[in-house]
Amino acid sequence: LGQTDRQPVVKAGRLDSRLRLVRCDVPLEAFSPRGGRTVGNVSVGIRCLGPKPWTLFVATYVSLPGDVLVANRFLARGELVTRDDVRLEERDLARLQSGYVSDLKDAVGKRVKRALRVGRILTPRSLAEPKLVKRGKRVTLVLNANGLEIRAVGEALRDGARGDIVQVKNLFITTKTKIVFFL
Repeated sequence: LGQTDRQPVVKAGRLDSRLRLVRCDVPLEAFSPRGGRTVGNVSVGIRCLGPKPWTLFVATYVSLPGDVLVANRFLARGELVTRDDVRLEERDLARLQSGYVSDLKDAVGKRVKRALRVGRILTPRSLAEPKLVKRGKRVTLVLNANGLEIRAVGEALRDGARGDIVQVKNLFITTKTKIVFFL
């Protein structure tokens, strides 16, 4: 679930008072059912492998405390997150099904996708890379091949962030221009 230096906290539910089990002559064995979760609401199996074996399941809640980034102030949609906009708070990581951000480098400089109230947890889905290229803006096209570099002016056909592939209209080459290279 993420990095934390804290120990999980386990709270077992109550056993049914009508339950009548034979005393076990050997130490009890605890186990996790196959495919079971490890945090949050979990079922823990307890079994006796003695001469009169039995198995029962106990409803349990396993919390995992850890630090996550929360909004220090109201963050409007589209704002860029700064170091002063967030703070670390301890939360139960087991309850954070949508994920969380716990490192400043994963939040600072990112754009807020939707408004966040004070105290709201920053999630990977609530942040986006800032737009570095705006639709209609001039950009430089660079082609490097075998020690040859060709540069041309282009126009971005849509907005784009780091890692995006943005279509660009080449403003240097028109349909009537013919370029011939002799090497």
